[in-house]
Amino acid sequence: MSRGSSIISVFIGIIFFALAPQGNFYWIYAGSFLITFLLLIFRTLRVTITQLIVPVDKMGRFAGFFVLFNSFAFLIGYLTVGHLAELIGIIPLFISSASIAIICIASIFVFSKAKQLEKMVSESSQETPVKSEFTASVKKSQKEESVKITVQK
Repeated sequence: MSRGSSIISVFIGIIFFALAPQGNFYWIYAGSFLITFLLLIFRTLRVTITQLIVPVDKMGRFAGFFVLFNSFAFLIGYLTVGHLAELIGIIPLFISSASIAIICIASIFVFSKAKQLEKMVSESSQETPVKSEFTASVKKSQKEESVKITVQK
């Protein structure tokens, strides 16, 4: 399953949750189960994608902007969702919101560099040190620490 389809499947779970027949709690349980576990995957993928795409020197600025934008979007959502639910109903609101989210995420993956994530992941995994190189550097740093400790005593 690719990253885009994992993220979109969260919103498919929301649609499944919204289409549950009245009084049929098994559909609601299944939709909640899908949302709960896929949301964990969604959040992990969002952090991974952010770390792959955003340069390290701009990571703090991006995180600050993301939190600000996210808080603002939640505020606007909380203020409008009640009125929209009264106007169009709860089930159409769930379905239309999830559909808009699916379209937005699909367009991000179609029109941005997100298609190249697999290539970026493979390049970054090739740059990681081999286990023997990593072990040697750890042993060297431990040896330097033991020298510093004996000098301080």
